[in-house]
Amino acid sequence: MLKVQLSIEYIVLSIEIEEYSVGSGSWQGKSFRFNVESHKV
Repeated sequence: MLKVQLSIEYIVLSIEIEEYSVGSGSWQGKSFRFNVESHKV
């Protein structure tokens, strides 16, 4: 069950990154790093 939840969260992150990329490529990297770290905990 935990694995499935992680997969879903990862997908949401991917979509968010794509949206940010269109708006601000520079922010995309920073936002992705922060989100990944938050999810890792």
